[in-house]
Amino acid sequence: MRRYRQWAVNKVLPIIGSTPVGKVTAEQAQHLVGTLVEKGLAPNSIQSVVAAMHDAFAQALKWRIVKFNPFTGLQLPKVEKTRPLCVDPAQVLAFVEVIRPHRLFPALMMMLSLGLRRGEVCGLRRNTDVDLGRGIVRVDGTLQYLKREIHWGSPKSTESRRTLRLPSFLQAILIAHYAA
Repeated sequence: MRRYRQWAVNKVLPIIGSTPVGKVTAEQAQHLVGTLVEKGLAPNSIQSVVAAMHDAFAQALKWRIVKFNPFTGLQLPKVEKTRPLCVDPAQVLAFVEVIRPHRLFPALMMMLSLGLRRGEVCGLRRNTDVDLGRGIVRVDGTLQYLKREIHWGSPKSTESRRTLRLPSFLQAILIAHYAA
């Protein structure tokens, strides 16, 4: 919800904010898209902004506040599919050796080994989410730094709530880290 509010305040209101909701036209909505493209916003982000506005206007349509949804049928920038970057085992080992002396080595290894997101690693609680005796990690929340504040939140999706088995090498890294 916070992100939608940020988009509305920072991206939408400066462009169409002075127009009453019932008077927003498809041309203004398309102009919003063009302006966001000109400002260099990524195509994925533009599609997210438009999707949020489309949903808001769909609700306004249900409530009969507006007569049509100006965010329907817009021409959006194409999202280019990127190929995932694949590294070979030698590159992984070289990376591990570079990060080994870093104070965040255990966290980085959790991200690398378990595929955890930064916020998921930051959201792990030592006594409730990390069970070194059983060799498991329970991902149940995230920690984010937004607007100079730390926010505890839910994982990105319900599928993101998960329990993972720790590889033995990672379990050893975490045991050494907690002992230090």
